[in-house]
Amino acid sequence: MKIKSLFTLLIFALTSIIAVAQDTDKSKPVFRLYDLEYQIMPMIANSAIPGELNEEALTDIKPVINALAEGYSLELEFNPDEIVAQPFVRGDVRGIVYTFPEPFKMPLAKFGAIVFTSVTENRYFTLESSLKFGEDESKCWVLGETSAPGNHRNFGIVPDCDSPEAFIDLLEKMDKLNPSKSDTDENTSIKIEEKEK
Repeated sequence: MKIKSLFTLLIFALTSIIAVAQDTDKSKPVFRLYDLEYQIMPMIANSAIPGELNEEALTDIKPVINALAEGYSLELEFNPDEIVAQPFVRGDVRGIVYTFPEPFKMPLAKFGAIVFTSVTENRYFTLESSLKFGEDESKCWVLGETSAPGNHRNFGIVPDCDSPEAFIDLLEKMDKLNPSKSDTDENTSIKIEEKEK
């Protein structure tokens, strides 16, 4: 995928979400971090054709975000300079892992990963902030997958990851890097063990 086609894709995506992102208290529409993580990133993942990938275009999305924000007069809810992307390789699997700004509300993501597959559709996973409901209602982390805007799956509560590498380790441990493995199989989620002293 070339930078130009990525730019075209993002223009289309932002055009379709500007009405949703409009903040009634402000004169400019707001480009939310949520829009990037759960609408634009899945579109980017699904527009990249396995075997014809230009990883450079996928690892440096900041100039595109800045150009769109300026061109559409969007107020950014986030600082694009805080987004860090790096390619990864695990065995035969390649992808790009993104570190997003620290989530300030749920369900914003701490990390995202586009996993390139040899099949027709790449996969996009996120480590999402959430709440564990119950007596103590504490913060927790959930592994999610968004295959297209509005099409989201939750694989359950998972341990926090302190680095992009730890997030890829988690995906590997949960067998999400295996394109031939079906997510309808049992044991698709990992459980946190409660440690009380």
